[in-house]
Amino acid sequence: MRHGPSAAVQREFWCSIRAGLSVAEAAGSVGASESSGGKWFREAGGMPALCLVEPSLPSRFLTIEDREAIFAGIVAKWTIRQIAGDIGRAPSTVKHEIETNLTHQSYRSRAELDGSKRGPKCAVIGYSPHLAQARAESGRARPKVAKLAANDRCGARCRISWKTSSVPSRSATG
Repeated sequence: MRHGPSAAVQREFWCSIRAGLSVAEAAGSVGASESSGGKWFREAGGMPALCLVEPSLPSRFLTIEDREAIFAGIVAKWTIRQIAGDIGRAPSTVKHEIETNLTHQSYRSRAELDGSKRGPKCAVIGYSPHLAQARAESGRARPKVAKLAANDRCGARCRISWKTSSVPSRSATG
Protein backbone atom coordinates (compact mmCIF):
# COMPACT_ATOMS: atom_id res chain seq x y z
CA MET A 1 0.00 0.00 0.00
CA ARG A 2 1.54 3.32 -1.11
CA HIS A 3 0.99 6.49 0.84
CA GLY A 4 1.54 10.07 -0.27
CA PRO A 5 3.68 12.47 1.70
CA SER A 6 2.66 13.12 5.29
CA ALA A 7 1.02 16.41 6.19
CA ALA A 8 4.26 17.61 7.81
CA VAL A 9 6.25 16.86 4.63
CA GLN A 10 3.62 18.58 2.46
CA ARG A 11 3.62 21.60 4.77
CA GLU A 12 7.43 21.87 4.63
CA PHE A 13 7.40 21.47 0.83
CA TRP A 14 4.83 24.25 0.33
CA CYS A 15 6.54 26.55 2.84
CA SER A 16 9.75 26.11 0.81
CA ILE A 17 7.85 27.00 -2.37
CA ARG A 18 6.42 30.06 -0.64
CA ALA A 19 9.93 31.06 0.50
CA GLY A 20 11.00 31.22 -3.14
CA LEU A 21 12.63 27.85 -3.75
CA SER A 22 12.06 26.09 -7.05
CA VAL A 23 9.98 22.92 -7.11
CA ALA A 24 13.15 20.81 -7.44
CA GLU A 25 14.83 22.61 -4.51
CA ALA A 26 11.70 22.36 -2.33
CA ALA A 27 11.39 18.64 -3.08
CA GLY A 28 15.07 18.12 -2.24
CA SER A 29 14.64 19.99 1.05
CA VAL A 30 12.07 17.42 2.21
CA GLY A 31 14.03 14.42 0.91
CA ALA A 32 11.92 13.80 -2.19
CA SER A 33 12.92 13.53 -5.83
CA GLU A 34 12.46 16.35 -8.31
CA SER A 35 9.82 14.31 -10.17
CA SER A 36 7.84 13.75 -6.94
CA GLY A 37 7.93 17.47 -6.17
CA GLY A 38 6.74 18.27 -9.68
CA LYS A 39 3.92 15.75 -9.35
CA TRP A 40 2.80 17.22 -6.00
CA PHE A 41 2.89 20.73 -7.50
CA ARG A 42 0.92 19.73 -10.62
CA GLU A 43 -1.67 17.68 -8.70
CA ALA A 44 -2.33 20.60 -6.36
CA GLY A 45 -2.59 23.07 -9.24
CA GLY A 46 0.28 25.13 -7.86
CA MET A 47 -1.56 25.85 -4.61
CA PRO A 48 -1.09 24.10 -1.27
CA ALA A 49 -3.93 21.73 -0.44
CA LEU A 50 -3.50 22.21 3.31
CA CYS A 51 -3.02 25.01 5.79
CA LEU A 52 0.65 25.96 6.06
CA VAL A 53 0.32 26.91 9.72
CA GLU A 54 1.11 24.04 12.09
CA PRO A 55 -2.07 22.82 13.81
CA SER A 56 -2.37 23.91 17.40
CA LEU A 57 -1.99 21.26 20.04
CA PRO A 58 -3.60 19.38 21.63
CA SER A 59 -5.08 17.96 18.52
CA ARG A 60 -7.98 15.61 18.46
CA PHE A 61 -5.71 13.18 16.62
CA LEU A 62 -2.56 11.52 17.93
CA THR A 63 0.65 12.90 16.43
CA ILE A 64 3.71 10.90 15.44
CA GLU A 65 5.37 12.21 18.62
CA ASP A 66 2.48 10.84 20.71
CA ARG A 67 2.76 7.46 18.98
CA GLU A 68 6.53 7.37 19.52
CA ALA A 69 5.99 8.16 23.22
CA ILE A 70 3.44 5.32 23.40
CA PHE A 71 5.99 2.99 21.84
CA ALA A 72 8.69 4.16 24.28
CA GLY A 73 6.29 3.54 27.17
CA ILE A 74 5.55 0.05 25.89
CA VAL A 75 9.25 -0.75 25.62
CA ALA A 76 9.80 0.64 29.13
CA LYS A 77 6.94 -1.62 30.33
CA TRP A 78 4.85 1.26 31.64
CA THR A 79 1.17 0.84 32.35
CA ILE A 80 -1.37 2.37 29.99
CA ARG A 81 -2.16 5.01 32.62
CA GLN A 82 1.51 5.98 32.94
CA ILE A 83 1.82 6.33 29.16
CA ALA A 84 -1.40 8.36 28.99
CA GLY A 85 -0.17 10.69 31.74
CA ASP A 86 3.13 11.16 29.94
CA ILE A 87 1.51 12.31 26.68
CA GLY A 88 -1.45 14.09 28.26
CA ARG A 89 -4.14 11.86 26.80
CA ALA A 90 -6.90 9.70 28.25
CA PRO A 91 -5.95 6.10 29.11
CA SER A 92 -8.77 4.90 26.84
CA THR A 93 -7.15 6.72 23.89
CA VAL A 94 -3.81 5.02 24.54
CA LYS A 95 -5.46 1.61 24.96
CA HIS A 96 -7.43 2.06 21.73
CA GLU A 97 -4.27 3.12 19.85
CA ILE A 98 -2.33 0.07 21.08
CA GLU A 99 -5.14 -2.39 20.34
CA THR A 100 -5.83 -0.90 16.90
CA ASN A 101 -2.25 -0.91 15.66
CA LEU A 102 -0.77 -4.13 16.99
CA THR A 103 0.40 -6.75 14.55
CA HIS A 104 0.34 -9.36 17.35
CA GLN A 105 -2.17 -8.39 19.97
CA SER A 106 -1.49 -9.46 23.52
CA TYR A 107 -2.90 -7.86 26.65
CA ARG A 108 -1.85 -9.64 29.83
CA SER A 109 -2.10 -8.84 33.46
CA ARG A 110 0.97 -7.53 35.18
CA ALA A 111 0.90 -10.59 37.46
CA GLU A 112 1.35 -12.82 34.41
CA LEU A 113 4.27 -10.73 33.20
CA ASP A 114 6.38 -10.07 36.26
CA GLY A 115 4.67 -11.59 39.28
CA SER A 116 3.42 -8.24 40.56
CA LYS A 117 -0.16 -7.96 41.84
CA ARG A 118 -0.79 -4.41 40.54
CA GLY A 119 -3.17 -3.68 37.60
CA PRO A 120 -3.07 -4.79 33.99
CA LYS A 121 -0.13 -4.14 31.74
CA CYS A 122 0.33 -4.43 28.02
CA ALA A 123 2.76 -6.96 26.58
CA VAL A 124 3.14 -5.89 22.99
CA ILE A 125 4.83 -7.43 20.01
CA GLY A 126 4.79 -5.50 16.78
CA TYR A 127 3.65 -1.92 17.42
CA SER A 128 5.08 0.53 14.89
CA PRO A 129 4.40 4.23 15.54
CA HIS A 130 5.23 5.21 11.95
CA LEU A 131 2.96 2.58 10.44
CA ALA A 132 0.21 3.61 12.87
CA GLN A 133 0.63 7.25 11.80
CA ALA A 134 0.48 6.32 8.10
CA ARG A 135 -2.71 4.32 8.71
CA ALA A 136 -4.29 7.20 10.60
CA GLU A 137 -3.39 9.74 7.91
CA SER A 138 -4.68 7.53 5.10
CA GLY A 139 -7.90 6.97 7.06
CA ARG A 140 -8.44 10.73 7.33
CA ALA A 141 -7.75 11.36 3.64
CA ARG A 142 -10.58 12.96 1.68
CA PRO A 143 -12.39 12.41 -0.60
CA LYS A 144 -13.06 8.78 0.20
CA VAL A 145 -14.26 6.22 -2.29
CA ALA A 146 -17.68 4.82 -1.46
CA LYS A 147 -17.57 1.23 -0.18
CA LEU A 148 -19.95 -0.11 -2.85
CA ALA A 149 -18.07 1.71 -5.61
CA ALA A 150 -14.74 0.25 -4.47
CA ASN A 151 -16.00 -3.34 -4.25
CA ASP A 152 -17.34 -4.46 -7.64
CA ARG A 153 -18.86 -7.69 -6.37
CA CYS A 154 -20.84 -6.12 -3.52
CA GLY A 155 -21.80 -3.11 -5.63
CA ALA A 156 -23.16 -5.32 -8.43
CA ARG A 157 -25.03 -7.48 -5.94
CA CYS A 158 -26.62 -4.41 -4.35
CA ARG A 159 -27.65 -2.96 -7.74
CA ILE A 160 -29.22 -6.28 -8.78
CA SER A 161 -31.18 -6.63 -5.54
CA TRP A 162 -32.33 -3.00 -5.82
CA LYS A 163 -33.63 -3.55 -9.36
CA THR A 164 -35.42 -6.79 -8.52
CA SER A 165 -36.96 -5.69 -5.24
CA SER A 166 -40.57 -4.68 -5.37
CA VAL A 167 -40.72 -1.08 -4.28
CA PRO A 168 -44.34 -0.22 -3.42
CA SER A 169 -45.59 2.64 -5.52
CA ARG A 170 -47.65 5.43 -4.03
CA SER A 171 -51.24 5.60 -5.14
CA ALA A 172 -52.74 8.85 -6.31
CA THR A 173 -55.67 8.53 -3.93
CA GLY A 174 -56.06 11.23 -1.45
